[in-house]
Amino acid sequence: MSKGSRGIAAGALVLAAFVAASGVAGAATKPLVVGFADDAGKYLDATSDPAAAPPAPTGPAPPKDDSQPADPASTPSIDPPVIMDRSSPRVSDFDPPVRRDLTRAAFFSELVAIGATANRMTVLWDPARPLAIPQRTSLDAAAITATTRGVDVILSVRAEKAAALTASPARPAQFAAFLATLARAYPQVRTFVVGNEPNQPRFWQPQFAGSRRVAAAAYERVLALSYEALKRVDSRIQVVGAGLSSRGNDDSSAPNNRSTSPVRFIHDLGVAYRKSGRTRPIMDALGFHPCPRWSKDSLERGLDWPNAA
Repeated sequence: MSKGSRGIAAGALVLAAFVAASGVAGAATKPLVVGFADDAGKYLDATSDPAAAPPAPTGPAPPKDDSQPADPASTPSIDPPVIMDRSSPRVSDFDPPVRRDLTRAAFFSELVAIGATANRMTVLWDPARPLAIPQRTSLDAAAITATTRGVDVILSVRAEKAAALTASPARPAQFAAFLATLARAYPQVRTFVVGNEPNQPRFWQPQFAGSRRVAAAAYERVLALSYEALKRVDSRIQVVGAGLSSRGNDDSSAPNNRSTSPVRFIHDLGVAYRKSGRTRPIMDALGFHPCPRWSKDSLERGLDWPNAA
């Protein structure tokens, strides 16, 4: 067995142990939706007229608010999306080239034509406006149009800035309240992804306190509060946790991209869950992004322990 294969197998065992400990074993019988995107949702048309195409971007791209930039291969996008379970809905993630069509029926009709039945949209949370739904007009139009075309909407919700959820003890509860606001605003949405790749500094900071890994423990509290907030709105909502990157260097002294490997993140998440004394689940499914090193790698080429793809 290759190192990459051993990483996948061990990761599966760790996940199985965590699911058993968390009491969400029943979720294993449900289809697990896996999608690939890189900040896809922020490209929703922000114009006031849902039918109008947004202007083409001009000027240099804004700088990333990240003191620990990710390396180019840390969160690659993959086109087309891959589904890991034949019983799962086929998922499409929209990328910048098609953003002008997100609120138009033609876009969702094309998804249906290629067999896609669900579309993941990213919503960014701004702690300065904790209950405000960004780009509300466009998101309303996209959700309604998708539903009328038979496409399920999956909302992937994360903080706009990587350190937003750890900047204050009040932030996790505020974020959970925002998720509840989204669930009430979009009752047709049955699946919410809480956060995105919290094992990567691009999306979650800090990853370390000195040499100690701290990201998973902090994320566990956010996930638990989010789970409860969403289930209070509608117990049928499917809560997907993490959406982990398939790689991380576990190196607190790395010059950049100080990140946590997925296997160790899952381990730390389980430790934090048991330490919390909680007996209720914190998620219905675990999101995972099994990206290869590079887009031209074969499917047989795995990643080295403790990464997994």
